[in-house]
Amino acid sequence: MLIEFSVQNFRSIKDRITLSMEATSLKEHPDHVTHTPRHSLLKTSVIYGANASGKSNLFAALNQMRKMMMYSAKDSQADEPMGYDPFLLGAGNKEEPTEMEAIFIIEDAIYRYGFSYTRNKVVSEWLFRRYAKPYAREICLFERKGQDGFQAHRDFKEGDESLQKFLRENTLLISLFAQFNGMVSRQIIRFFNTTFIWALHIYMPADTIMLIEEGKVPLDWISMFLNAADLQIKEIRINDESLHEEENLRPKGGYSIIKAQGSDKSKITIHVKHEYYDELEKKYKSQWFDLYSQESEGVKKLFCLAGLIYISIQKSYRLFVDGIGANLHPSLSRLIFRLYQDPDINKNGAQLIATTHDITHLNRSLFRRDQIWFMEKTSSHNSELYSLAEYKLPQGKARNDASYGKDYFRGKYGAVPFVDYDSFVELFKRPIAAPDGGEDE
Repeated sequence: MLIEFSVQNFRSIKDRITLSMEATSLKEHPDHVTHTPRHSLLKTSVIYGANASGKSNLFAALNQMRKMMMYSAKDSQADEPMGYDPFLLGAGNKEEPTEMEAIFIIEDAIYRYGFSYTRNKVVSEWLFRRYAKPYAREICLFERKGQDGFQAHRDFKEGDESLQKFLRENTLLISLFAQFNGMVSRQIIRFFNTTFIWALHIYMPADTIMLIEEGKVPLDWISMFLNAADLQIKEIRINDESLHEEENLRPKGGYSIIKAQGSDKSKITIHVKHEYYDELEKKYKSQWFDLYSQESEGVKKLFCLAGLIYISIQKSYRLFVDGIGANLHPSLSRLIFRLYQDPDINKNGAQLIATTHDITHLNRSLFRRDQIWFMEKTSSHNSELYSLAEYKLPQGKARNDASYGKDYFRGKYGAVPFVDYDSFVELFKRPIAAPDGGEDE
C-alpha cells in the first residue's frame, strides 16, 4: 500500500508537498481505513482545486518517478535527458534538482525510496527499510551522492560495489540493481509498475481490452457493470479483424485499436448491445452500437474505467484517476468511491486516489476529513497541497458537522478560482478591433 508521496521542484510544484494516505486519529468512517501492523491507511483520497492549480502535476510526478525507476538503466536511455521539468517561475529553480520520495508497504516491510535529479544526472538516491514488527528500526539499504559512489548496508547483498562501473550519471541505482537481478530492487520496481494503475487525461479502452484478452477481467463482468450503472447495455462484443495494407487504419466514424504482430495487423473494435421494445411488433429486440462513434462520453469513460476498477480491487492495487467526475453522473463517480470504501468489497487495501471538481461529493457522508485534499496556487504561482483535516480556519479546524461543499464553494478552504463577473462584462463591452486594425461596424 502507498503511505505517502512527496515531490519538490516539478512543474507547478516549487516547494515540497506530500500526499499522505495515513489516517489521522479521526473517528469518522472507520471502515474507510485499512489497518496494518504499523500504519492505518486510507482506502481513498480525493483532491480538489481550481483549474491549473497543479492537481494533474502531482499525478504526473508519481508517474514520472515510476517510469524513471523502470527505464533509466536501459541502454536506450544512455544519452537521453531525464524528464527534468522544474518549476520555472522562481529564481534559481530552473537549475535546482527535482526531488521525489515515496513510502510504501510491500508484504511485511515498509520502504522509503527517493531520489533527486537534474536534466542529465542523478544528484542523490536513497532506500530505507523497516520491518513491520515491534521495535524494528529503519535501516539505510543504500545511499548515493552523485557519481561519488554509493554505500550499501551489509545485509543488502545486491548493492555490490563492483556494479559501480556500470553506473551512468542518468541511471538510478535501483534500476541498475534490478537489471542485475537484485531481488529487493526488482520487487520494488514490480510494485510500482504492476500495482499503480493510471487513468490520466484521456481515457482509452486499450487497458481494459488488454485485461480482458489476458483473462484478468471477465468480459461478461464488464457488461454487467455497465448494465448495473443503468446504461441499458446488455452485452459487449470485442471484434478483432485482420487488416490488409491498403485498408485505412483509422476508419471514419469509430475508434479502433491497431494490433501488430510482425507483418500481421488487426483492428479491434468494440460494440455494445441495447435491447428495446418494438411497439409495432410487440416484442423485444436488440441493436448493436459502435462504442466510440455511437455512445456517449460517459459510457466510453465507464468502459475504460471498469476493467481498471475490477483489477485494482481484486488485486489490491492503487488506481489514480485524474478527473473522475468528468462525463460521469455524480451518482456513478460516488458509487466508485463507495466500492473502494466498502469493507465487504475492498478487503485487502486497494486504494483509489482521484482528482475532481464535483462538489456534490464534498460531504461527510462520503469522506472523512483526512480523505479530502485541496491543491491551491499561491501568489508566487507555486502549488500547495493540504488536507481538510489539517486546514485551520479562524475559529479552528473544520468541524465534522460542517457543510464541506458549501464552505468550499464559498472559498472558505481556499483552492477555488476567484473570478469577478463584472470583469467579464467589461470584456464584452470593449470595442473589438477588426482584422484591418479598424473597429467593426
